[in-house]
Amino acid sequence: MQRVLKTYSSQYLGVCLDFGNNISLFDDPMDVIEALAFYVKDVKAAHIKNIGVRPYEDGFEMPEVPLGTGFPDLPRIVSLLQKANPKLRFSLEMMTRDPLKAPSLTPRYWTVFPEHSGRYLARTLKLVQA
Repeated sequence: MQRVLKTYSSQYLGVCLDFGNNISLFDDPMDVIEALAFYVKDVKAAHIKNIGVRPYEDGFEMPEVPLGTGFPDLPRIVSLLQKANPKLRFSLEMMTRDPLKAPSLTPRYWTVFPEHSGRYLARTLKLVQA
């Protein structure tokens, strides 16, 4: 997303920043939010939510949990984004679905991450365990 925002500038191009799903891509949610905060003038909306993480046999699951009981750090994120863009709109996202599964311990899952090493998996699994 950062590369797209650096390359193109248009009033018709923006971001709907999601607070947690990117952990399934082996990204730390706070790293992503902090990286995109620079471009928050281009962020049109943000889905505010908390997620939990828990291991399962093929990787980890990401259930959505009540605000304040999961991660990432919502007060820190909201403050950071409001400072950068006071007009930013937040929408509460709460799904009533089964937890999203990230089968990160299966070879097939890794085929979409050719540039990632085991370092990314180790960092993510450490976050899941914490």
